[in-house]
Formats: sequence, structure tokens, C-alpha cells
Amino acid sequence: MAGEVGSNRHPEKQITDWASEIWDFCPSIARRRSSKADLERALRSALKRGQDLAAVTEGLRAYYASPDARKDNCQFAKGPHVMVRNERWEAYEAEPDPVSQLVEEDPWPRRLLQWERAAYWNSEWGPKPGKPGYRGPPLAELAA
Repeated sequence: MAGEVGSNRHPEKQITDWASEIWDFCPSIARRRSSKADLERALRSALKRGQDLAAVTEGLRAYYASPDARKDNCQFAKGPHVMVRNERWEAYEAEPDPVSQLVEEDPWPRRLLQWERAAYWNSEWGPKPGKPGYRGPPLAELAA
């Protein structure tokens, strides 16, 4: 599909660009177990599920460089579309920076945005905005 964006972090890249990049670093055995068209379909599906294609690509790059994929001259390397479709790349995703894990993101702006846009409220967050016992910031702070 022309004009189809492949990532929020890289809006200039198209699905076909991501597929070509992945295809180029895959071992030939893995490419024989897949097709570029299957990979593009899997990437489109991953994007619809909210996956960031930059993270998918890096996870696949890590997988194909791993001993799991390199064992016995890549005889057991999975096809890239299978890795994307089944989200197996996540097991090889780069570990998050330990410092960034220490700083927890404030969840309230995201929660209030979900409430305002979709009227979604998770009961684990406590009472809904405007109800007695609500413990988040005022909704007016979202607009500010």
C-alpha cells in the first residue's frame, strides 16, 4: 500500500523499507523459509497490534545474531515472517536501560487521555474521575 507508514519513531520508512532491511540481514536459510510478501503482511499485522517496527527489526537482528539462530550453520533459523507473526522477536529484544527502569513514568496523563478519548477506566486505578475517592489529578490538568 502506497504511503503506508511503518513506525511512529520513523514515519519516513514504509513497510516495504522495513521488510527490505530485515530481508537483507536474514540468513539465506531463513529467507528460504519465508517470502518478502509474507514478511510484509506480518509487519503490517504487527503494526496494527501496536508494535514498533524499529523494535521488531532490532529484535530480529538480535535473534539472527544469536546462538539459537546460528546453531549448525543456521539450520534451525526461523523464517522472519514467523518470528514477527508469533512475536518471537520479543525474546531477543534489547534489554531496557536499568537507569530508565528506576524512573517510573507518571501514569496519570495516559490514564486521563484514555478516559477522555475512549471512556476507558481500569478499576485497579481506583474510582473514575469525578467520582468520590478519585485520587488522580484534576481533568483540567490534561488540557493544560
